[in-house]
Amino acid sequence: MKLAAVGECTRDVYLGRRVATVGGISLNFAVQARHSLGPADEVALVSCTGADAAGDAVREALGRAGVDISHLHTRPGPTATQHILLSPGGERHFPEGGYDPGVLTDFRLGEDDLAFISTCDVVMAPYFRQVEHLFHPAIQAARPGAHRLADLLDGADFGPDLAGIGHAIGSAPAVRVRRARLNLRPPHGTPYRERNIRGRTSCGPTGSR
Repeated sequence: MKLAAVGECTRDVYLGRRVATVGGISLNFAVQARHSLGPADEVALVSCTGADAAGDAVREALGRAGVDISHLHTRPGPTATQHILLSPGGERHFPEGGYDPGVLTDFRLGEDDLAFISTCDVVMAPYFRQVEHLFHPAIQAARPGAHRLADLLDGADFGPDLAGIGHAIGSAPAVRVRRARLNLRPPHGTPYRERNIRGRTSCGPTGSR
């Protein structure tokens, strides 16, 4: 299997604790996929960091995990940053205005990136406003028959159409993900069903697992 996680990698700053870690939806997905899949499978992150210490930390973390970084670019400027608040119970909260996309604002997938994505069996990308310009080209570049996976987060930034998605997950309340189903058009017109997986609502074609 060949998998590409496309989109973001971030510096996660935990407010009030003076702690910063490597994170980001696409990066975390790639690392977890690398840990879960076999040695013959390929996992790559397609994204961009800034030319800063956070970007170096991202590369070091991905190198330790065994994730392919041949399509992880570097641009002048800061790596994307996500500020996080932790509740007393350990639940993470993302304050409004706490996300700075940094170099991702102007980063675009190149021809080499899109050609690589077209060779993958699984293409994953998060869908939210600051990286929407990466989501659509990545999904459209996926070859016929490839599995397309979208992380919809809280559903706040849905556009009018998410055509071509084969499976979607979200950390939102189920009502928002149900609303998302109105915008999802899976390949071949297969009806969607909804499930809850470890507290996350999941929409996928009927018969999917």
